[in-house]
Amino acid sequence: MLSSAFDDVTHRLTRALESSDAGEWIDLDLRIRAGLRWGGDIPPVHTWFAAAVDRGLGAPELAVALCGSDGRAREDALLHISGSPELLPLLVLRCADWAKPVRARALAILRAELPGLAPDALDPVMAVALRTGDRLRGGEARELVTARLWEEPATTAVLRDSGDRTVRRLAHRVTVERGLLSPAALAAIATADHDVVVQDLCADAALAAVGDTADDAVLAPLLRSSLGRVRAAGVTALHR
Repeated sequence: MLSSAFDDVTHRLTRALESSDAGEWIDLDLRIRAGLRWGGDIPPVHTWFAAAVDRGLGAPELAVALCGSDGRAREDALLHISGSPELLPLLVLRCADWAKPVRARALAILRAELPGLAPDALDPVMAVALRTGDRLRGGEARELVTARLWEEPATTAVLRDSGDRTVRRLAHRVTVERGLLSPAALAAIATADHDVVVQDLCADAALAAVGDTADDAVLAPLLRSSLGRVRAAGVTALHR
């Protein structure tokens, strides 16, 4: 098979891998399926997949098989995803597949892969799971992935810096609810973070932790903040 047939897939896959936007993975899935369905440059998966497995699947080829319109090919392709862990965000998409056998296999593989997944690898997986969790059949993957964060809260140390806003918000929420950071550390996050949801969450948690105590390590950074809503939280606490 001519490698040029996969040029567009390779380009889109590279973009997804380099981006923190879960939408890139969703777009890749849709583009591959549309390209195969409407007669693009890539031949039907069943005409080349077995030979590709024999010589060693490349990531673009596996991505095509995972996203194509052939349900049997998607199901078979899932057996090879452990050899291309960078494609795990596509595994999450297959967990919401319309075909029950594909969905069941994808969920089983996700359960097996999650415990050993490093935080930086978990990041894009969680981003896609949170983005697609409200889809029909998407909730189970979201529950599996978020459960990993609640069960291993130390993972939040990396995910609080995720490029995906939804992942960052969840990581900060777990951090607060598990009491992983001191009130002073939470106040520092509130004054530095660019996300108003994270600002409010951390400022409120820091102030709740110190109660009516005038803790300078918490109040001082809030009152000095360049962010109006954070300063307001500090002023309200000071008056109280």
